[in-house]
Amino acid sequence: MNEFDGPKWKNCQQRFGTSPPQTNNETNPWPVLVLGDLNADPPTEQTRNTSAVQLLVDNNRFTSAYDLENSSENDPPLFTTWKTRGNRTARRVIDYIFYSGLVCTHTLSLPHKALEEERYKLPNLRYPSDHLMIAAKFRLP
Repeated sequence: MNEFDGPKWKNCQQRFGTSPPQTNNETNPWPVLVLGDLNADPPTEQTRNTSAVQLLVDNNRFTSAYDLENSSENDPPLFTTWKTRGNRTARRVIDYIFYSGLVCTHTLSLPHKALEEERYKLPNLRYPSDHLMIAAKFRLP
């Protein structure tokens, strides 16, 4: 079975351990999801004060369903798009799922290893979009 056989769900507890991070719900007690193609890179040390994505995660307002900061030896660096513009090719994270007032239980695994092995870029015959599908499952606390 390979990564193209179908979606694989990863348990969020593997990332967060037994206690997922708590978001600050003092200003809004309702569960909230913010998701989509934000066309903005995750914050880095150089962009920490200017990143649009940083505004969502500052003061624990929202948590990303996907790990934007770390990748293990088993997981390649996260990317949600891999495209070529002119003679420049870039893999970037620009698609996000942020949540508050919920508990993330699973995220959809991304087919990075299969894309690397086949040297696919996006779009291609298997993935007709220039974005990879991301998804998450949640439950109420």
